Amino acid sequence: MASAALTLLVLTGSVGHLDHLARPWSEFLCISLRVGIETLPSICLGAWQISEPYLLGHLRVLESLLKGSASCWQIVLTLARVA
Repeated sequence: MASAALTLLVLTGSVGHLDHLARPWSEFLCISLRVGIETLPSICLGAWQISEPYLLGHLRVLESLLKGSASCWQIVLTLARVA
């Protein structure tokens, strides 16, 4: 029990020291994280606009997706009847 208390005291003291050392890094990472979150919607929109002609332009892709989803629904409905 005493060793656990001593370990807790040592960890508490080192956390304060590490917090002082890590503060510049956390400020830098928060800035980069904030910038990343702010630019994420525009990146997603740009990726969608670039990939839209390729994804929606090919009817074979849409047909295969439709067939795959239809077969999945048939399996789900069959399992629902069994259960």
